[in-house]
Amino acid sequence: MLWLKEESHGDPSDPENLFGWERVELNLPGHEDYAPHKTWVSKRRSNGTLAADSYSFVDDIRPTGPTEADARQASQVMAKQATWRGIQDATRKQRDVSQTLGAWAGSAEHTADGDFSTMVEQTKWVKAKSKLQWVSKELESGPDVEYKPLESIRGFLVYVAQAYHPMIPHLWGFHGTLNSWRPDRTKDDFDGRLNAELLEVRVDHSGPKRRKVIDSKEEAAEYDPSSLLDPKFGIDVEDVNVNQAVFFSSDKPGGANSLPAQQQPCRVTLTSCMKDNSEALFQMTQDVSPPKRRVRSLRVVCATYGFGDASGDGFGAAILPPDGKIFYRHGVWNWLISNEHSSNSEFGRES
Repeated sequence: MLWLKEESHGDPSDPENLFGWERVELNLPGHEDYAPHKTWVSKRRSNGTLAADSYSFVDDIRPTGPTEADARQASQVMAKQATWRGIQDATRKQRDVSQTLGAWAGSAEHTADGDFSTMVEQTKWVKAKSKLQWVSKELESGPDVEYKPLESIRGFLVYVAQAYHPMIPHLWGFHGTLNSWRPDRTKDDFDGRLNAELLEVRVDHSGPKRRKVIDSKEEAAEYDPSSLLDPKFGIDVEDVNVNQAVFFSSDKPGGANSLPAQQQPCRVTLTSCMKDNSEALFQMTQDVSPPKRRVRSLRVVCATYGFGDASGDGFGAAILPPDGKIFYRHGVWNWLISNEHSSNSEFGRES
């Protein structure tokens, strides 16, 4: 598919090429002219408009264009190029060009009205709500839950969380519960291997792999990532690329995650945050229809720092907005606030 994409896009410098572009425009956070409603990286034509492009997911391709006509033409080019090279183009999967297409690669992206938002389909949303209802009932029945159904639900929620990133932190309880049966697990942290008895440091370089094993916790405490290049290891600093240190338990060869799947129990014990996480996810999915999560918006709010102070008799505050014009407020309190605690004066100034 990558070869097909490269061949179909042709020469980017050709002015007659639909997929042609003149420059790559960077719009990155931290740039002085950063615009939150624009994409971070984009290919631009000589007139400044977006170039037509295509995106692939396994064996599916989704062409895009700055206008409806360009998007339709890009779809025709990709379909013809695929057919000419003997790659099947399933017409039943084709969709007309739109700014509100259905789900693709896990979520539906909408670009209408200048905003870019993402969501899941209605059927997936209803399914997520029903699965979380099952979890809530199971949590009320006892301190453990069935392993296989919970594993399936966890996988589906990971799929839904692709569109709704605020759900991701609340999947931690599901991960911990499903792995609570493994050795080296704690009730709260789930993975106790960070308190391992051995620290293995793997160092890759042009020659054979070398391995340094530290034999005790006391010795491990003497080292940090910056000291892994210490000459005491006998390795030339210029020839190495140090990877992340790996913690593992010496009494479980291969690590806890290498245990065979048949040792998984039918039911697993709930971790301490499972109920809170499931309740949070249940509250997030109360809407009847799947909400849109705005990724980029034309409406931008700028937060500005300022300074101010308030006393028993008066207040004053000032800020410097991006336009360079100083905005300030000052005055005296009325008798309702001046007779209150100073904290009320500070609160009144902030609001």
